[in-house]
Order: sequence, then C-alpha cells, then structure tokens
Amino acid sequence: MKPKKLALIIGAVLVVVVLAGIAGNALTSGNMQGLPGATPTLAEEAATPVAELAVRARGEVIPALRATLSYQNSGRVVEWLVEEGQQIKAGQSLGRLDTTQLEIALREAEIKLAEAEAEHPRKLAEAEIALQNTEAQLSKERTDYPNITEAQVRLQQAIEAEADALEEFNKAKERMWEPDKVREGYEHAWEQARDDLVIAQANYESAQRSQASSSKGLQMRELDVEKARLELERLRAGVDPALTLAVERAKGELDAATLIAPFDGTVVELHLHAGDWAQPGQEAITLADLDSLQIETTDLDEWGITHISVGDPVTITFNAFDNKTLAGQITDIALKGEKLQTGDMVYKTTISLDNPSQDLRWGMTVRVTIPIEESEE
Repeated sequence: MKPKKLALIIGAVLVVVVLAGIAGNALTSGNMQGLPGATPTLAEEAATPVAELAVRARGEVIPALRATLSYQNSGRVVEWLVEEGQQIKAGQSLGRLDTTQLEIALREAEIKLAEAEAEHPRKLAEAEIALQNTEAQLSKERTDYPNITEAQVRLQQAIEAEADALEEFNKAKERMWEPDKVREGYEHAWEQARDDLVIAQANYESAQRSQASSSKGLQMRELDVEKARLELERLRAGVDPALTLAVERAKGELDAATLIAPFDGTVVELHLHAGDWAQPGQEAITLADLDSLQIETTDLDEWGITHISVGDPVTITFNAFDNKTLAGQITDIALKGEKLQTGDMVYKTTISLDNPSQDLRWGMTVRVTIPIEESEE
C-alpha cells in the first residue's frame, strides 16, 4: 500500500474515534439533563446554585461633603495659596484675584462717606434754618393772601346802586311836569352809578386774578416747607445710608476676591491657573472631605426602588479591586426620579460604608446588591 493512501486511512480512523468519544462522554456526563427523559443526580442538584432575591444597581464613590467654588466677580487670578491634594481647614484662604481696582473703589467709597460725615453737622444746621425761613415766608404769604370779599361787596353795592339810579331816572322821565333839569339830574346820577359799577366790576376781577396768582404761589410755598421738613428729617436720621451701603458693598466685593474654604477637607482640583481670567460663576476649585466617602447609585430603577428602604444592608462590589466587597447600608432614597436619555426613570440612593477603605477614590465605580425578602418578590 502506498504511504499516501495509508495516511488517509489512519486520519479517517482517528476522526471516527474522536467523534465516538465525544458522544459517549455526553451520554455519561451531567449534560444528560438536556436529553429527553434525563434525570439529574443528587450531586448535580446540590451543585445547582439557588438564585438570590436582591435588588442590583451600579453606582460610584462620592464624598458626602464636597463643593466646587467660584468667584463672584470677574478678574485675573493672582495666585493660589493651596495646591491639589493639600489638606485645608475651614476658613482658610485658598486663592485670590487681582484686587487693585477693588481696593481703589473701596477707598473712594470710604472717602465719600468720611466727607459726608464731616459735613453733616453743617448741613443739619442749614436745614433747620431753611425750614424756619420757609415756614416764616409761608406764614407771611398766608397773611397777605388777597381777600376778594370787600371787592365782591362793593361790586354788589354798585350793582344795586346802578339799578336804583336807573329806576329813578326812568320814573323821572314819566313825570313830564318836572323841569328838565330835574330829569337831567336823575340821568347824571344813573350815569355816575353806571361808571361806578364798571369800576367795581374791574376791581373785583382784578382781585380774582390776584387771588388766583397768590393761590399758586401759596401752594408752591407749602411744597417748599414740606421739602424742607423732609430734608431736615433725613439729615436728623444721619448720613445718607447709600454711602454706608456703598462702603459695605465695596468691602464685600474685595472680600469675595479671595476664596475661603467652607469646611475641612482636601483640594481635589484647581480649575484655573495663576494668570487666568475668572468669570463670575466659573468653576475655580473643587474641595471634598475624602474621609466621608459614600456610594450613590446611578441606575436604580422603579422596580428596585419599591423593594428597598432606608436602613437596608447593602453589599458593595468594587470593580477596581478585583471585585472586593464592603458592607454598607442605605441612608437616603431620592424622592424624585431622574429620566435617562433612554426614557427610564432612576432614583439616586445613598449608601454609607461600614468600614471605608483608605484605597477608595472619588468616582470609582461599584455594583451594589441589596437583599430582599422572598415575600417582597
């Protein structure tokens, strides 16, 4: 037999043997449970794991106390007084902006306030005199206020006199037996009464105009008195409060140019560098108390939230440490859910660690397992 043909026969035999071995192993192993009528052995039943009833979610390590600070005003960052990783104390200065213009503004506000305080006694005395003068002027104008009663009485008298004279003249014209001189006398009397009426009417109208003009002047004088009283009251209350507020505001803006640590902790990140221009509200520095690390879930869904409560024990598995686990318990469950882009609702749940590890870092990812009672399922 040729060598090439012999090799082909041997190869075919080996393939058959291998296939037969695989089939026999399947029939004699635990995989027989997949065949119709197969019954698992007791050993197989004991090795089968029992599914644990639990709520599972992902989360991350978060400091319980953390803050990202920003400057209230714009300006150039002059210096940082701390560096990343440095431990800081509450009330410690962290960094500051250029305060040149702020210091000038404060000085100007203080000078204006000092000048106002120096001039205040003089202005107060002048205001008291001004009120006295305006009140005296008002009193005089009220005394000199035109009285049209007399002119009105004279006008009424002239009207009656003219009417009487006209009546007597008309009667005289009817008495034809009287001499012409008598009638002329009555006519002259009527003409005189008529002239007197014209004069009385003109005097009355003049008095009215004078009174109207004096009334406007009197109203203006009364307003002057009221203004003088208000000015005196303002000065008696002290220096213009706006000047004091300007100083306080300038001090506040100067103080705000220096960031102050709100709590004990660690400088986690400096978002700006010396020489950078800071805008109001722009992130400048992040602080955290890294001794107060906790877990916050990121995808705990609606089903899970209905099966857990504050105080429930939790097992936390850390991806960064080869699935190392720590124990903890739920301390807070969000009252309002957050909608993901997928449309699912998730509820942030906070978990405290019973024995936090020094190796933990802010932002590490974890898996949390919260056992639930079988009756809850």
